[in-house]
Amino acid sequence: MKSEIGILYLSRFNEAVLRKIFKESKLYFSPFFMVKPHVFIFRDHPLAKKDALELENLEPFPCITFDQGEENSFFYAEEICSERSLENRSR
Repeated sequence: MKSEIGILYLSRFNEAVLRKIFKESKLYFSPFFMVKPHVFIFRDHPLAKKDALELENLEPFPCITFDQGEENSFFYAEEICSERSLENRSR
């Protein structure tokens, strides 16, 4: 019940914590690719007319997150909205 390989999302919020876990667990991390966040919306959505979006544009809208299990940690979250919620907590 253990994986031999995994694909993880690193962000400016989780990178230090995850790299520490990699080191402690003697795991090797190799970047696979870099991507920019994408937002998928209905063509009639109020944001659909914008050429580009900023994270602040999403604030009025609900955000779905996924539970990472019993030992849930913010640092394991994969959704960009989890970063937004941390930024809001630090204000």
